[in-house]
Amino acid sequence: MEDLRGDIVIGYVGGRPKRVNEKAIDEQWISYLGQYADVVKIPPLAFIKLFDGSIEQWIRRYPYGMPSLSEKLSALCSRYRINVLYINLPVIVPYLLLARNYIKSDLSFLLIAHSVASPFWLKQWLAIVPSLATRDILLVSSSSCRQALLNISAHYDRAEFIPLCISLQNKDRMSLSTQVPATGNNLARQQLLAIGRIENVKNTDFLLHCFAKVHTEFPQARLTIAGEYTGATPEQMAIYRHYITGLVEELDLEGVVVFPGIVEGEAKEKLFMAADLLVNFSTDPGETFGFNLLEAKAWGIPVVCTNWDGFRELVDHGHDGFLVDCCWENDYPTIDLAQAVSYCLQILSDGCLRESMSRAAKQSAQKYDYQVIVPKIVEAIYRRFGEPCDPVVSKDAIFNTPLSFCPDIYHLHHLQQFSFINDSLFSILRSPNDEPMEEWMPKAKPIIKHFCERSVERV
Repeated sequence: MEDLRGDIVIGYVGGRPKRVNEKAIDEQWISYLGQYADVVKIPPLAFIKLFDGSIEQWIRRYPYGMPSLSEKLSALCSRYRINVLYINLPVIVPYLLLARNYIKSDLSFLLIAHSVASPFWLKQWLAIVPSLATRDILLVSSSSCRQALLNISAHYDRAEFIPLCISLQNKDRMSLSTQVPATGNNLARQQLLAIGRIENVKNTDFLLHCFAKVHTEFPQARLTIAGEYTGATPEQMAIYRHYITGLVEELDLEGVVVFPGIVEGEAKEKLFMAADLLVNFSTDPGETFGFNLLEAKAWGIPVVCTNWDGFRELVDHGHDGFLVDCCWENDYPTIDLAQAVSYCLQILSDGCLRESMSRAAKQSAQKYDYQVIVPKIVEAIYRRFGEPCDPVVSKDAIFNTPLSFCPDIYHLHHLQQFSFINDSLFSILRSPNDEPMEEWMPKAKPIIKHFCERSVERV
């Protein structure tokens, strides 16, 4: 792969995302990218200053603030000598695209669809598509994520499927066969790990019910649930935390399930080194890939996870893990509990199967090595770099147009169930994202029902 240093200089927003999982992915991704192209960190404050300190005030002045925003964006690019901008501060993306198009700049935007159909992200993708140009690089980490974007707008056909990546260095733990004899009935290896956000859409409650049945069969089994509680509002987080705490007590799992909170660095590595099985039963509408499943692969850990979105593209059912059936016939997805328990028991009780899946996982992880993936990203940037700045809609007045008036941009039959269908993009972007998931999921279903549709041959 040709080194593009000097030809392409990629600016990115400095600082750290609030959520630890986003922070881990973002920091790693930028460090990998920096090995193949010049990257420049730009302080977050520099972007806030583009809007004179307040996006809300800038919107109130629209369109009179467009010349100033465009000139400041151009000056920022000149100051840092960048020609590609990777925006890892999504709330400002729609407005910067507008500004770029206003002055017909040669600046390219590099975007990653980490999420699609959560309340926040769906609104972002509605606002991004009108301003997206051929020279922009939009990456999706799974084909089902790309389909979700296409269910919003046909203009997302320019999205490129390139998965997330990982470093395989320092992921060599002692093989399972040397830790414990791999006999057919080996019951000694029974450490389960779940790592990520703790929220209702992550189905932590389902995980506890599953583990309770596993623990009945294997009393030595232990479960670690690492991560932070998240939700649309502090009240929602508090309610779910209270529910989970009560469920642990109700299922008599105190002392066998631990919640270490956020783990990073060496503490996180120790959890992966100790784990025999990673479990992930998410049906999150924002889920696109499942980075912890990739981390498990890199460590050679079998997984049991839902047959959901990018999970099914990452896990080879029966070879490096098991995919649990989930169904979405009603308003909310449901997961096959008996099947989840059965798959966990199979892996925990059979040392030979564990060892086989561990080898398969390590082998499969080679495809996601950053040294394989990042050159593809850089090639995509280089290929798009010479394309014109030709946004889907050339007139920025589209941001004050009701969504329902834009059938040439959006698949309105997939959006008609949302209360904002008759609102403008500016109004949609400013609306709260606190709708309970029980109410949001039925509305998002036309966009992401395919996350749950595909079946696999059972073993």
